[in-house]
Amino acid sequence: MKTQPIPSNENDRLRALKNYEILDSGDDREFDRITQSASLICDVPISLVSLVDEKRQWFKSATGLNVKETSRDLAFCGHTIMDDTIFEIEDATKDVRFKDNTLVTADPNIRFYAGYPLIDHHGYALGSLCVIDRKPKVLSAKQKKILKLLAGEVTSLIVERRLKEELRNFEKLFQFSNDLVFVGGLDGYFKKVNPAFTKTFGWSEEYLLKTSSFEFYHPDDIEKTKNELEKLGSGSKTINFLQRFKTSDGDYKTIEWTSTPEPESGNVYGIGRDVSELQLKEQQLAESEEKLRVFFENSQGLM
Repeated sequence: MKTQPIPSNENDRLRALKNYEILDSGDDREFDRITQSASLICDVPISLVSLVDEKRQWFKSATGLNVKETSRDLAFCGHTIMDDTIFEIEDATKDVRFKDNTLVTADPNIRFYAGYPLIDHHGYALGSLCVIDRKPKVLSAKQKKILKLLAGEVTSLIVERRLKEELRNFEKLFQFSNDLVFVGGLDGYFKKVNPAFTKTFGWSEEYLLKTSSFEFYHPDDIEKTKNELEKLGSGSKTINFLQRFKTSDGDYKTIEWTSTPEPESGNVYGIGRDVSELQLKEQQLAESEEKLRVFFENSQGLM
């Protein structure tokens, strides 16, 4: 058995694979449907979604095989990730790279193998969608095309799975963060606010969503807020923008906002924090410094 090849971008490839947080994850019917389809279309008993890390190939889905992983040293898929096209072996017993491989000489007695790499949008080959038979075989052009399409679907599932996980994490952050998190429009209305808004200002979520945000701003801050919205409308971000926001008891709290626009949807995404106490302390410090300055300026003779 020949030494396994290593992609030139191996470190970055492994980092990308781990960032998807799919290794050692649970069973997933969406992946299983693809391996079952690949097995039927290619008329083979075994089909795998194989992800290749440093030392192993781990199977996210396996049709016709009752193991979850094998050593990378034995992996046919380690060769598949070296290119962006199909890797096909008609008869492994006649290939010097695989004829002594224990996956060939013993169970599952691989003879035929064909795999397409799972390449993400950054160009990293995460693993492969492969089909295996215990007798020599060659796929038809139609089967190869379908296998390629199914490999693309697997990659999409991996990416979507990660996005869904990030969305779940964001939802937790949105719900439990002490910071003010919102989605709004350039028209000045909130579309979504997190519970911190009610905790900080006292207004109900329902009232905040149906009322123009300009109703909450201090009159002296309205003009500069309009200017910031114009900047957001032109695609610029807002960073550390200070604004006074009215509470339900009629007082104002100073909020430091950071916002970014999404031109395609017209949405504005932002996060803010209450800096009222910090502002008060800074004001008190400035007043104290001013008193000391006046004292010393008027006390030179005494000194």
